[in-house]
Amino acid sequence: MAVYRWERCPYCKKTLSLAAEYADDLLGLGPEFATCPNCKKTHRTRAQEWARMSTGGRAVFWIKTVLLSVVGGVVLWGAGALMTLMGIFAGLEYMTGKENLFLWGNENFLLMLGICLPFAMFGMYRRFRYAKSLIVESLERVPLA
Repeated sequence: MAVYRWERCPYCKKTLSLAAEYADDLLGLGPEFATCPNCKKTHRTRAQEWARMSTGGRAVFWIKTVLLSVVGGVVLWGAGALMTLMGIFAGLEYMTGKENLFLWGNENFLLMLGICLPFAMFGMYRRFRYAKSLIVESLERVPLA
């Protein structure tokens, strides 16, 4: 996942970019310190290592992960699959000349749910796998005491 965050060195004011593997703004997990490539001084980042997080901080991390996975999985992946199906049905209606192929009856709703749910679950799985990788990387940098 290539997400970049921009910040300034507090000493020389040079603009720095930190990649997502070093600091995830939404989850707040990553190295606590970064070294400026310009002045070579170490400064504190907004992130925190897993080993140094409090129990409340870890709980907030997992709550954010669950919320982001639901939003990402259901809204983006599930809705994307639903819009694709709606486009297919609209194309079929246009090609066959029949109307109302895409009805919201019980059978069609179950069909849509059966097709969109795996996409939503896949999106949620990806987010949890990413959160796990952040924790593993953090524990490799600073092991639990």
